[in-house]
Amino acid sequence: MDSGGVELLTQADTFAHAPRRLASHPALPLVLLGVVSLLSLGGRLLWIATPSAPMFDERYYVNAARTILRLPVPATEHYAGATPGIDPNREHPPLAKLAIAAGIRIFGDGPLGWRAGGVAFGSAGILALYWLVRSARGSPWTALGAATLMATESLFFVHGRLGTLDIFVVVLMMVGVGLYLRDRPALAGAVIGVAACTKLIGALALAVVVIHELLRLRETEDPPDVRGGSALAPGRPLRRAAVCAAAAAVCYLGLLSVLDARYTSFADPVAHTRYMLGYSSHLPAHPRARPGFANAPTSKPLQWLVNEVPIRYYASPAAGGRRPGADVLFVGRMNPFVIFFALPVVALAGRDVLRRRDSVATLVVAWTAGTFLPLLVISADRGLSYIFYMLIVLPGVLIGIARFFRACRLPHWVVLGYAGAVAYGFWTLYPFRVRAGG
Repeated sequence: MDSGGVELLTQADTFAHAPRRLASHPALPLVLLGVVSLLSLGGRLLWIATPSAPMFDERYYVNAARTILRLPVPATEHYAGATPGIDPNREHPPLAKLAIAAGIRIFGDGPLGWRAGGVAFGSAGILALYWLVRSARGSPWTALGAATLMATESLFFVHGRLGTLDIFVVVLMMVGVGLYLRDRPALAGAVIGVAACTKLIGALALAVVVIHELLRLRETEDPPDVRGGSALAPGRPLRRAAVCAAAAAVCYLGLLSVLDARYTSFADPVAHTRYMLGYSSHLPAHPRARPGFANAPTSKPLQWLVNEVPIRYYASPAAGGRRPGADVLFVGRMNPFVIFFALPVVALAGRDVLRRRDSVATLVVAWTAGTFLPLLVISADRGLSYIFYMLIVLPGVLIGIARFFRACRLPHWVVLGYAGAVAYGFWTLYPFRVRAGG
């Protein structure tokens, strides 16, 4: 064979192996993460002005932000007539409402201003979950899988474009736990304290930390995949967790003290915390007895695992009444191809924690147990709980699913089939479609 033929064969061989080399390039997961993040951002910004009035719990938090900014609140809305400059939504800390107020200050008192903070934190959440998995020494592909699932999870998508509190707290919880996994317990505690200043439930990140340390006592072998990230140093787990908890308490009380002095009438953060903890015990047992909650049916945590009792956040009538359904339908419901995998993947992670050292499995069990089990107790005590409370549990489920597909090394067609099912679930719950039958 002449030199020209050899050269052609060499070029053909190079071309044939190009996809494999591309797939093994260390920067590819980050490039794909950027693509996923931009697509998710575009999907959440699309029609951001719809609906053009605050929907669901936005009616509380947007009007609280307006009051903080001394802007007029319509007479028919919540907190109309409240004291200007003072946060009237006393049952939650002021910090997330200040973030909503910042959006209003920058983009105006309109839909973009109300929802800008949610959009920003929704985008940050995708990146934070990737970073959290890498902090647990998960592979870049496992981290990318979890982040992609978050981008296509319906409950995250909807809350990632709303002016509500939940998206702020879950993102800060992920950052706090990620810092802890990188052996920065004091800084982790500070971030968790900030999370609790957006919504008290952010303190459950400390439960994740404690359970994580208890589970690590069973680790006996090197994890199968330790590329990237940082590991916790061995030893002194109680001291590390105590430092994190102390930093969280100091940051929470200090920051809430500053916020209370400026934006509430509480004399000190302890009094405000006592009020917030006792608030739910004075609520009516049925949501319809509460103004604005007629379309917010309560549910129990075990019902969330089978996607029961969704909440209709907003629905617009079909154009001209000619077709049944809604032009726009925002529903608080999880992607069924995500939530129905929750129990199996967490159980598998628990099995692997018992059998061998696996840092990602440990994170999956610690996160889901540290967030879901307290919600079981809280819902039994207070009686009022809603499906969107599951937002803080879902990161553990998403990591568990991504880990399952990575660890089991299933055929490509199985992985692609599951990805198609998740995409279908996301599309069927995408808010901007006409729905037959309402």
